[in-house]
Amino acid sequence: MVKWEAFKYAGCEYDLSHLHPARILYTQPAKDNKAEKIYVVDICYGLHCFTDVEPSSGSNKALRYSDARETRSFSFQRYETSKVLPAIIQELNKKACMHTGHGNFFIVEILSESGVKLEYEIYFDVKKSSAEIAHLIVNSAFVADGRRKRKQSKKISFYIILNNKLTNKPINPPK
Repeated sequence: MVKWEAFKYAGCEYDLSHLHPARILYTQPAKDNKAEKIYVVDICYGLHCFTDVEPSSGSNKALRYSDARETRSFSFQRYETSKVLPAIIQELNKKACMHTGHGNFFIVEILSESGVKLEYEIYFDVKKSSAEIAHLIVNSAFVADGRRKRKQSKKISFYIILNNKLTNKPINPPK
């Protein structure tokens, strides 16, 4: 799992330690005849949480940030909003998760900036790490700006996602 190095630009350092890997325990309350269940989830955050599209050949080279797979432009807006990302992920079990139709999931968190409501889209995938541990990858997170069209989808419980991934059950997107 990646520990992101701070980004340095124009004499300033942008700390990315809030996006270092973490482990979260999610507790599914007992319901009907089912006992309480605790899920152990290792969280990691992808490059797209604080960068934007690949830089063009004429773009500012000082804004480039790379991981093992790609190079993108550091985004000051994505960086600023990423500071709330760990708190949102901590409470993912209380959010309305939705299918993307591509095997992963997303939530939309409403943020308020200077009285303006912003839709913060967070895309993630869950994989089985071991018999008892799930691995959640936050692939991307950004404020909706109209450049992308979000597909409307039916909601799915985060606990169903965790349970099905850990028990190798398929999660079929709604038709």
